Amino acid sequence: MYKESYLRFSSQEYSLSNHHESVHLTNHAIQKKYNNGKRDKRLPVENMWDCYSFQAYLRQIGKQDMWQERIYPGMKKAIVGTMLSSQENMDRRPNTFELFGADFMICENFYPWLIEINSSPDLGATTSVTARMCPQCLEDVIKGRDGCCYRYW
Repeated sequence: MYKESYLRFSSQEYSLSNHHESVHLTNHAIQKKYNNGKRDKRLPVENMWDCYSFQAYLRQIGKQDMWQERIYPGMKKAIVGTMLSSQENMDRRPNTFELFGADFMICENFYPWLIEINSSPDLGATTSVTARMCPQCLEDVIKGRDGCCYRYW
């Protein structure tokens, strides 16, 4: 599992009564269509934090242990469990590997909930966070650096 990650935010204030895509879908392809509305001023203009910015926020609110004790281990457990349960159904092609992207939602008590795992995730440089992180991730995967999890077939 790659050690770096990023968090995406919606451009609009969260609401259970408003089902508009700008409130509930944080994909960049959706959010780029909207201007940031009324929301917490601490949220980034690009609607994205890297995991280090999120950890700084956790320290700021007195929850500094949540990343190491609950969030990251919970994400890892969900990914490993999903990969183990689906390994019999995965395509296997000799001399190849697959990169997966996992999407999570973090609930109010900081537990991660797996939403989906995508094969061949978008690694476009759409924000300053992904412009830095995605090329580094690809380089680390190809060079087999520590912190990269991939499966060779």
